[in-house]
Amino acid sequence: MQCGQVRVILVMPRHEIDFDKILSEIGDFGRYQVVFYCFLCAATAIAVLPGVVALVFQTYVPHYRCMVPGCDNVTSPQYVEPFTNFTIPTGDECRRFWRYNLTADTCADADFDDNITVSCTEFVFDDSMFKTSFATQWNLTCHYQPLVELPNTLYFSGVLLGSVVFGVISDRFGRKAALMLAVLIINLVGYLVVLLRSSFVAVCVLRVLLGLASCGMFQTPFVMAVELVGKRWRVPCGTALNYFTTLGALVAGGLGYAIRDWVQLQLVVTAPLLLLFAGFWLCPESVRWLLTQGRTRDAERLIRKIAETNGTTVSPHLLADYDAGGEEEEGDGAPSQRELRDPVRDAEETSSSEETLIVPAAPSETFLDCMRSRVLRLRLLLALLGWFAVNFAFYGMVVDLPNMPGDFFTNYFVAGVAEIPGYTLSWVGMDRLGRRITFVLATVLGGVSIMASGLIPNAMPIPSAVLLMLGKCGASGAFAVIYIYTSELFPTSARNTAVGVCSMTGRISAMLAPQLAVLSVYGESIPLLVIGGVSVVAGLFTLLLPETLGLPLPETMHDAVSAARTVEVRTPPHTDEDRE
Repeated sequence: MQCGQVRVILVMPRHEIDFDKILSEIGDFGRYQVVFYCFLCAATAIAVLPGVVALVFQTYVPHYRCMVPGCDNVTSPQYVEPFTNFTIPTGDECRRFWRYNLTADTCADADFDDNITVSCTEFVFDDSMFKTSFATQWNLTCHYQPLVELPNTLYFSGVLLGSVVFGVISDRFGRKAALMLAVLIINLVGYLVVLLRSSFVAVCVLRVLLGLASCGMFQTPFVMAVELVGKRWRVPCGTALNYFTTLGALVAGGLGYAIRDWVQLQLVVTAPLLLLFAGFWLCPESVRWLLTQGRTRDAERLIRKIAETNGTTVSPHLLADYDAGGEEEEGDGAPSQRELRDPVRDAEETSSSEETLIVPAAPSETFLDCMRSRVLRLRLLLALLGWFAVNFAFYGMVVDLPNMPGDFFTNYFVAGVAEIPGYTLSWVGMDRLGRRITFVLATVLGGVSIMASGLIPNAMPIPSAVLLMLGKCGASGAFAVIYIYTSELFPTSARNTAVGVCSMTGRISAMLAPQLAVLSVYGESIPLLVIGGVSVVAGLFTLLLPETLGLPLPETMHDAVSAARTVEVRTPPHTDEDRE
């Protein structure tokens, strides 16, 4: 029996894709990118609101004292009362003096014995700052007061989890899927917190989900923004997103100043999140991600749409590179012309005398594949150290905000505005000096400022506060650099996961930052010295990383390893052994 000719279609992944070349022709920051990027910025500012409100305002602990039976008005007690001078021990808000006659209608000094104190069961809160908060909601005072920080710790644990979860979802199922999931979770959490506000346990569980979704709402839009524009726009676009997170934080501060009830504030900051549903449902997928997944036809349609919106055209030969996805081999082994990457259509068009064998392409690279490279493993370790130090410094100073002299809201807005020059200087530095040197300067100078602040005596609070703001400026600048820098160090197939893993490490340090307060028993300056020291060490180790200024985003593991080789001079030349 004579067999027909065997036609083998081998679908191979394309590693020589150059999306930056196509962007240079259709517009690397045209009308399409401008509109989409503006939407991402607005969405980022809106998404920041619930997290800031949760971390700063809802967990605020006001001054409180014992309620004094027979003296306080039971229905509407006031924190400041003249009788507190002889009913409350100085410096002890958890106890009150014993009252001789509990049934007397008078409230005089003679009714109390200042030699005997009793524990309190009811408390009066100072509502001059906030009418309600978690502390007033659940009477989290005295030995229960540490529970106020539990929701914040759980929030960062959610961010920690979200760094990996949304990184994997984004790399595996697409940027759009990750965004839609984050929007869904953050909306549900916003309203469930209000519905279940009587349960402290429920609010704590929801805080984990809020942290998880908040991470996805910043991490994924950042990657999408960087992937959609040309290399000359990556720094401006990545940095400007940080401006909008600061804008969102300042708006949250204004809302917190105007609305002093935590439940009403929660409803106000959650309402705009509904607008993100429609926006993200209509948003496009990342072209780079589509290409790494072999979805070249979807990528081609999106490329043509971008070109049409920008008023440009794309050369047919560039799209031909995308369409050519496999090689055809005849039964005798002789190679023939390249086929369009659509094996199903090819099989349908094959004559009945031919037998078609479709060989699937090898799976695309994953994050684990990249970690087989010694070069990328070392690069990841150094990036992890940088992320740990930046978050350690940034959130360590946020925790210290209530201890700063002056008005709470004034300090909050000053600390927020201090981030803007940090972002601006990092923007200029990344284009002039490069990513690596800018990050080193931000971390080292910021760390030195923080350590100097810790060495200034308590009698000089203003110089100490100024140095802390300089440290906050440096930490903010380092934040702006490290997101962009990390995204340029790793290939598209593992970029979001790498940023997620690094962000996870940063959230661990954010969870550890509040615990530095226990070191103050050995010296008030020790916490700031530790924060500054870690920042300086991380900055110096960053000198071992390669510079990525002016380089295209690496699409594959080979691109990432071979593009810049500052670290690689300490390792053997790149060979197949590098993957072992």
